Amino acid sequence: MADNNNAKYDVKLTRRDMREGAYLLVYQFDVYKNTDIPVETKIDGLLNSPDDDYKDTKPIYSRIRGDEQFTADEALPRESDIQGVPNVTYIKWDFSDIIAANKECFGLITTRFTEQLAKGVWDNLPELDGIIAKYSPKRAVSRLPKVSLAVLRLALYELKYRLDVPPKVAVNEGLELFKEYYGEDGNEIREKGFVNAVLGSFIREQDAQTIPENTATATE
Repeated sequence: MADNNNAKYDVKLTRRDMREGAYLLVYQFDVYKNTDIPVETKIDGLLNSPDDDYKDTKPIYSRIRGDEQFTADEALPRESDIQGVPNVTYIKWDFSDIIAANKECFGLITTRFTEQLAKGVWDNLPELDGIIAKYSPKRAVSRLPKVSLAVLRLALYELKYRLDVPPKVAVNEGLELFKEYYGEDGNEIREKGFVNAVLGSFIREQDAQTIPENTATATE
């Protein structure tokens, strides 16, 4: 069920749109996890605000195309905003702050599915990063490109916790997000192969740990 924030936009989001919204939130998590905010201000003045046309016309701010693009990087707190200010009490961001900031400052539309996916990743970041590290022994998680990391976190969460999402769908949608956001830097083919390999390794191990019911019965 979509929230009331969707009412101002005459648009129906597809499942892929909803997942993309979750990706955009997940992409920002590392910055928010390591950033304190003034308790007196919460959202106001902390984040950059895009052109009004963006938030008035775009249900998902990644959809900007043409001469200018508004990307998830622009939704991150500015470095000048997160430096300490004397006599101000700072608190940690929580998930509801991130959702509110993206809605208020950037016009991001979310649905229940979007927020469930993003919240699931937020709540399980250490475990998800541990899975990535397990299948990426030669590359530190902290050194992975942000797009690769966000895609892996989101897809792994779906593979591990969302039984309503078929594994093939979680992987294919993750790779589509990678294709959409990684860009071209000469490493995109290798990086996509890396993401696919990590997800494939996780699925194979999960399958190996699942004993078919008929096999279990036959060996009793």
